[in-house]
Amino acid sequence: MKKILSFTLAALCGIIFLSACSGSKKTVENNTVSRNELKGNWIVTSTSVEGADASKLKITAFDDVALGCFNGSTWSFPNSNYGSYTVNNSACEQGARKIIWSQKTSNGVSYLKFKHMDDLKRNKARTVNEGYSLEITQSDKTHFTAKSPLNFDGKTIYIVYQFEKQ
Repeated sequence: MKKILSFTLAALCGIIFLSACSGSKKTVENNTVSRNELKGNWIVTSTSVEGADASKLKITAFDDVALGCFNGSTWSFPNSNYGSYTVNNSACEQGARKIIWSQKTSNGVSYLKFKHMDDLKRNKARTVNEGYSLEITQSDKTHFTAKSPLNFDGKTIYIVYQFEKQ
């Protein structure tokens, strides 16, 4: 009886230890990201390209500025969905851009979606048909990774944005 109790206690301690040591990052394959988790102010800490040599590409991200200009950009996702991002890089066209943003989940995958709203009144948001969708591939309380697919030379490459909560 003592052996069974000792074994059960040891197994329970092992399970607690393993669960305490597990990482806090979640992948979208296992968990979705809620709208509340995205709300707040974020900074893009880095941008990169997966699937192609970025040095050979000239990428204009979000039909706005060069991809590198988004390094250090700040993003605001308020409760009202009327947010903004600000390009801070002095080598680029600086300033705030108005957006309307949302979070959607489809087939267990979470997406950050937004539309440009510059020069438009809020009540005209429904008239904007074009927007952007980024798949959220990793997240925790202070970081998330979002990828935007792009067709290049007959294959899909990804523009990757690393966000950090401010």
